Amino acid sequence: MAQAFSTQAKIPLRILCFGDSLTAGTTQMFQLHPYAPHLQKALTESTKLQSLDIEVMHLGFPGWTSEDLLKDADGPKGLRTTISRNQEPPISLVILLAGTNDLGSSKSSSEISEGVISLHKLCLEEKVSNTIAIGIPSSFYQTLSSKASEVAKTANQGIESFCESDPRAAYFPFPFEYSKDDGNWDPDGLHFSAKGYQVLGESLAPAVEDIVAKQLNL
Repeated sequence: MAQAFSTQAKIPLRILCFGDSLTAGTTQMFQLHPYAPHLQKALTESTKLQSLDIEVMHLGFPGWTSEDLLKDADGPKGLRTTISRNQEPPISLVILLAGTNDLGSSKSSSEISEGVISLHKLCLEEKVSNTIAIGIPSSFYQTLSSKASEVAKTANQGIESFCESDPRAAYFPFPFEYSKDDGNWDPDGLHFSAKGYQVLGESLAPAVEDIVAKQLNL
């Protein structure tokens, strides 16, 4: 008996991961280990999303603050430019990880959260269906500076409050704390190791899966 094969085309789905060096996947040795490929692999292996052809893009700008990312929104690789250039299929979800570099400036927690929130609002104004805000992670620097740690905590609370106020945005607490012994961190205490970036991508997958499933009624 001949075996029947489905010829139904998969539904294309495009996701953008956008932010600073933590999205680029920077390490102290200038090697790049972005979390996006690990997220794509986990989503592709999801039984719930088997009807989808998933592409996870990423753009990361080392050293940039949320204000820098916003000011360059219309640049050649800016956020608005990237969204507008990708229309077939359109980007339906943007994952933003920003604000870490803001901690090295004199910005207040409210200024940092407003900068990150502005990036989310830009995405939603450009008709992106959903956004995810990854919380500003801890770091070795924050273990040395209680002020920086408190600013990051309060900024994250502001970002989370925005996400709670808009059903199109979701807050994702950063999945692991700083530890010099768990293998997730680069020796510089600011960036992640290759393992850490993998953990981030894989940890994000269930949250992304839930959003995508709701978008497409899967």
